[in-house]
Amino acid sequence: SLPPARDVVRGAPVLARAALLRQDTWRWDLLHEGRLTGSRVAAACGLLEADAAAALSIPRSLAGRNRALAAANHLRGRPASGTVAAAFAPDDGEEEDDDDDDDADDSWCADAASAYARAFVGTAPPPRGYSDATRARLAWGKRQEGVGILAAVNFVDDRERGAAAVCEVGLLCAEASDAALGALVDEAWRRDGAPGVECFDALSARLRAGGDAPRSPGDAPRPPASTVPVGASPDGVVVRADGSVDVLEVKSVSPFVSASGNAKLEVRDRGPHAELAPWIVPQLMLEIYAAGSRCGGALVVSASATRGAVFLRVPRDDAYIQEMLARADRFYELYGDPDDPRDPPPCFGSAEAGWDAFVVRTGEIARAATVLARTRDVQRAGSAGPWFC
Repeated sequence: SLPPARDVVRGAPVLARAALLRQDTWRWDLLHEGRLTGSRVAAACGLLEADAAAALSIPRSLAGRNRALAAANHLRGRPASGTVAAAFAPDDGEEEDDDDDDDADDSWCADAASAYARAFVGTAPPPRGYSDATRARLAWGKRQEGVGILAAVNFVDDRERGAAAVCEVGLLCAEASDAALGALVDEAWRRDGAPGVECFDALSARLRAGGDAPRSPGDAPRPPASTVPVGASPDGVVVRADGSVDVLEVKSVSPFVSASGNAKLEVRDRGPHAELAPWIVPQLMLEIYAAGSRCGGALVVSASATRGAVFLRVPRDDAYIQEMLARADRFYELYGDPDDPRDPPPCFGSAEAGWDAFVVRTGEIARAATVLARTRDVQRAGSAGPWFC
């Protein structure tokens, strides 16, 4: 896990160390200013416009021109020169009592008697109510992310026979991606007695070898650096004993739908998805790119409420990443200028060379995702606890 922010801010305020700041804190949020992130890259590439959305069967609730308008507006907020220093500043002088995060959570611990890699010994929070299906789905995805990560821990531990580690990560900035992995290894992941030390040693060796590292799927050549600042926050990183790296992305399938009659919501669990949605492809490729030259792909967990989980893998595709970044750069240059704030027109990407091939390749990558395993057994914090815990 990552160290508390009060420890991180004692170190140098450099971009690579943004990976040490926990997600959903004000520091992590500040560093997103003006950066292209996983939640905006599909819109910036034009894949959520009407023409591409129709070709890729993207639901209307996830598509639309407003997504591109929001992405352009976000990119106009260019990162200020003092943003990194501000993110690493002590919180109002309370360096010893930073309220961003807590010390290590002892709710989960190793237990030889458990069938899982970790056992829950904490107390679940009280349940909450939600008035409509949209809010319930959003809350579900947020609250159940940890369940998907735990499913990944158990899957990786079983598949790799303990010779791999699932690690927490903050914001990976593409300009300093390999240095970020080095900072994570040295300041967070490699601790005395922590599991996975041999994995981190192998990754460190690969990072030190630089361009002379042995060629493997995890050592794919990097595309040229992008003009648009890129940052990604995957749900975790998987590090294996050979030093290879995959990003981890969790997608929780909400079981809540709008109900008929007097009821507001009803439960209809469709189960986990065994196919990758095409609109997720740009997010995964941006995360892979931001995770550096040693990242060979993405492990995706599709977790359901009552019907288990599916584990998929998507390999790195540098040709796609290069095309994606080129389109994001054009979007940034045309519509992300704060001094000339032009809005992208509808279906703005369709007039560009290679557009149809890019859309087709997005669908091909989604369909080519490999199902690694399925499980009906997903560990949760207690067998009878509330779903929103």
